[in-house]
Amino acid sequence: MRTCLNCGTELRGEYCSSCGQRDKNIHIPVKELVSEFIDALPSFDQRLVRSMIPFLFKPGMLSEAYLSGKRKQYVSPFKFYFFISVLFFFVNSVYVSESKSNLRNNFSLRDSVKTIMKGDSSNNSIRSSNSEVSFTIADTAKMQKLFGKKFIEGFTSGQNNPQMFFEKIKEHLPKIIFLLLPVFALLLKLVYLRSNILYIKHLIFSFYFHSFVFFILLVDTIGEMVLPKDFHLYGNIMMIVIPIYLYYGLINVYKQTRWKTVMKFLLLSLSHIVIFLITLSLFVVATVILFFT
Repeated sequence: MRTCLNCGTELRGEYCSSCGQRDKNIHIPVKELVSEFIDALPSFDQRLVRSMIPFLFKPGMLSEAYLSGKRKQYVSPFKFYFFISVLFFFVNSVYVSESKSNLRNNFSLRDSVKTIMKGDSSNNSIRSSNSEVSFTIADTAKMQKLFGKKFIEGFTSGQNNPQMFFEKIKEHLPKIIFLLLPVFALLLKLVYLRSNILYIKHLIFSFYFHSFVFFILLVDTIGEMVLPKDFHLYGNIMMIVIPIYLYYGLINVYKQTRWKTVMKFLLLSLSHIVIFLITLSLFVVATVILFFT
């Protein structure tokens, strides 16, 4: 007679009828464990290959399939997000490490000038050398009161080397996207409040959508690593694909009229951008204080 190792109930199958634990022997040779893992890979590979075309070219189709119960032939939203994000974080860490090593050859934080700006001042900004992006302090005195003296010192150090500053901010962007994933699902819940859709359904859509965002960032990062700097503009063009993908995803999953979808798309996008900018600003402040002081 076999009994459940967890609760002691007599077993009549592979799973315990009382606690649900699977009757599986974990005392197996390492060779068998590796073999089991390798045997499971082809199944994942097949589903991944089968999922890529709808994932890239049919926004919302994977969410629809998962919600309708067709979960065997495609990769689940959680596994898909995990796979894409891990791949991105690995490539991004390699790229960031290379960027840091190049920057350290030309810059040392110890040699940076740390001066404190006094009084009100305007247009004290850190501007990226290869784009129009900048972070500006319009009122130094107020910022010093709000975030302290160290923030002003760090901001001054960032002005001395804007390239390193923006590399550090770029390093944090994936973390911000990761943290805001459940927030995005909550915004979907609020935008489609009248539809009485469960939060988990919005979360599934959010997982697939953010997987696509990480995929675009992954392609952009690989492009920056292998292409000359003259071609880096293509990354900005690729970012335009993200809102288009989101719009058609909303159309295909929530099945409302184009006019309603446009209005909800704009409301969702504006709300998410505001939350994203607030979160990014907090990361910028933390980066200035922790890294440049």
